[in-house]
Amino acid sequence: TPPETQQPSAVTWHAMEGGERKKFLESELAYSGQLLESDCRNNSAWNHRFLVIHALYGCPLPEAARREEINYILTWITTVPHNEAAYNYLDSFFSVAHNKPADADTIPWRDAPHQVEETTDSVLRHHPHCRFALEIKAKLTHSKGDLEHARQLYVRLSELDTIRRRLWEWKMCECATDVPATA
Repeated sequence: TPPETQQPSAVTWHAMEGGERKKFLESELAYSGQLLESDCRNNSAWNHRFLVIHALYGCPLPEAARREEINYILTWITTVPHNEAAYNYLDSFFSVAHNKPADADTIPWRDAPHQVEETTDSVLRHHPHCRFALEIKAKLTHSKGDLEHARQLYVRLSELDTIRRRLWEWKMCECATDVPATA
């Protein structure tokens, strides 16, 4: 394709000015949606979407943009419950620490919108061995201070996901030493 008809690369979007940049990023967001429509397990498309969302809205994301994107992810999780890429993308919006943000662009799991837990519970009702939903449920439960229930979920994960057994055992020990969250 001649250079004058090529789309700008991801490397050059940062040099664009105002409206041109926004228009380009919105088209890239739509393109990531097309890629996911074609193959929602495409981890690269989810990664591209992450970069575009943050380039478009900035860091930290405005609450409305975060909420809209989380709802977008939950729709995909409901549609394809065993899609690890969607769960990984969902996880990127929340902190690894249970009760405090890890950085300016994440929120604690305990502050997740109620739709996250509702969707996870629904997936687990229909797919009780879905490792990805079980992991999200464990993070939610742990962050809310229900350490015994979280420990039980980590036990289940250690039985389902033997490759990561040591990780889940470590999480079980973490539940034994954490101080429950206070309301």
